[in-house]
Amino acid sequence: MSRVYFCCIASMVLSLGVNNAFAQEEVGFKPIFDGLSLKGWKGEEGRWEVKDGAIVGETTEAKPLDHNTFL
Repeated sequence: MSRVYFCCIASMVLSLGVNNAFAQEEVGFKPIFDGLSLKGWKGEEGRWEVKDGAIVGETTEAKPLDHNTFL
């Protein structure tokens, strides 16, 4: 029983340390995407948008893609 208890406590402590390390920003780090808009990005109009905090490019039958496009 004490081994199981020790493993549970050790796992919690280690996961807190890992999460905390990722939460701290690196000195000099400059984000390139705000998660809300394409501000600062250049790309083909109407091909790119932000959905749920991610940059998304989409093609459909109504808007087919006949060439490569990048941001």
